[in-house]
Amino acid sequence: MPKVSICIPAYMQVAYLKECLLSISEQTIKDYELIISDDSPDDSVYNLIKQFDFGGRLKYFKNSSPLGSPKNWNFAIQHATSDLIKLMHHDDSFSSPQSLEKFISLMDENPTANFGFSASKVKNVTNNKSWIHTASERQVAQIQTNPELLILGNLIGSPSSTIYRRNINIEYDNKLKWLVDIDFYIRVIQQGNKIVNTQEAFITTPTNASHQVTEECINNCQLELYEYTTLYLKNQDQVSGNTSINNHLLGILAKYRIFNKKALHLEPYFTSQQIDVLEQLLVRFKNQPIIKFIYYVYWWQNGPLFLIKIIRFLIHQAYSLLSLIRLLYNPKNYKNQ
Repeated sequence: MPKVSICIPAYMQVAYLKECLLSISEQTIKDYELIISDDSPDDSVYNLIKQFDFGGRLKYFKNSSPLGSPKNWNFAIQHATSDLIKLMHHDDSFSSPQSLEKFISLMDENPTANFGFSASKVKNVTNNKSWIHTASERQVAQIQTNPELLILGNLIGSPSSTIYRRNINIEYDNKLKWLVDIDFYIRVIQQGNKIVNTQEAFITTPTNASHQVTEECINNCQLELYEYTTLYLKNQDQVSGNTSINNHLLGILAKYRIFNKKALHLEPYFTSQQIDVLEQLLVRFKNQPIIKFIYYVYWWQNGPLFLIKIIRFLIHQAYSLLSLIRLLYNPKNYKNQ
């Protein structure tokens, strides 16, 4: 049995996939199996992989009809035989020839941890700028205790930056598209799995690429409201009293200028429970006009750009100061602020 299963759910984009496969072929450790699940409507992926020789370690599956994301992720993972699962998006790549070996060492050196992740080098394809996406020790400790805080922001990164033991036995939720990774991470940690991380970037990932799911989902009102309310309901007992998470959802409503029920136009696929969550949040705008005013100003879009940036900076600073005051006044309640 190989040490690790590298699972790639592929869909066209052969230029990115070629870079990904090249980075795999250059890895110093060869004790792996490579599983490619191909959702492409053509033979572009198959024709590409014929150019590579992985020494019999490659398992290729061509889906007769596209499974879509994330069902294709789960399909690839279901064919893994190793104890360690290394999901790789086809447009991501290993940062160095030692990356896979370091991923494995991260888990071997922490045998009580079932889930690990590294930092990521993020490259903006529009301006060629790059930065390191990483989580601090304090942030990792926070999400280990309160994984629901990931709703506020994905501190872990894309699934390509993760490695986990197959025995966690959790799949990605096929009903989700944008927040599917956050939902997965929350459920993994809620199950009691210990997490481990490194601030070294083992993965390089693009951003602002037109083919990415994030680009398809961003500024999609119905999708954002559907997925955030889905996560809210899944974790309702943990988040219903969390001021930061409730404010985060209010910010999404304000982003789309939804300040009352009349402006809440939802598609028929929303459940009554999701509608109830949104309507309960809107009550806060009605009962707390100051919050409504702050969000209205924050998402003000018709003024000069420099003025909008100044306003948003001041609001961020005011919110941080308010959180600090609450912490000093009552430290026991900090986790809910």
